[in-house]
Amino acid sequence: MSRLSWKPPRHDPRTIATSVPRAKPEPLPVIHSAVSPRDVGLRDAMLDGWFLGDSGELLKGFAINADDTLLDVGCGEGVATLFAVRQGASVIFTDSEHDKVRDLARQVEAQSTRQNLGLVSNSLPLPLADGCASKVVCMEVLEHIDQPEPFMAELVRMGRPGRYIY
Repeated sequence: MSRLSWKPPRHDPRTIATSVPRAKPEPLPVIHSAVSPRDVGLRDAMLDGWFLGDSGELLKGFAINADDTLLDVGCGEGVATLFAVRQGASVIFTDSEHDKVRDLARQVEAQSTRQNLGLVSNSLPLPLADGCASKVVCMEVLEHIDQPEPFMAELVRMGRPGRYIY
């Protein structure tokens, strides 16, 4: 038999699988850490160009300063809202979950001397005056909205003409 024509013997994979004893998997170790998954995500976002405290940019090109009123629709845990507070802006924040608005309101009150407003709302419509915000933020919300067109119209209505919506 020539070397080039040699083939390894064929084995039935079921035979191999049943003939090899299987070890029980080791349980994963429990790691106790003071690091929150939220903080890890925040660090990743910062590495991607978000929350640039030195330049006051929530994300590259979207600066927030003390002259701004930020509207954060669907604020959740309030990462954008609290960033705006640290920049000296006034904030309006809304979420459909009462607990999130309540908890964020406590944090905003502790960190800000400006007039701020927290609202529990589904945002259709938002109970706010036209053009109430110089910056409008709505992150990770649209996938939860049944009627995106009227929702987006509300965001535009809240923003002052010529201002930014993200």
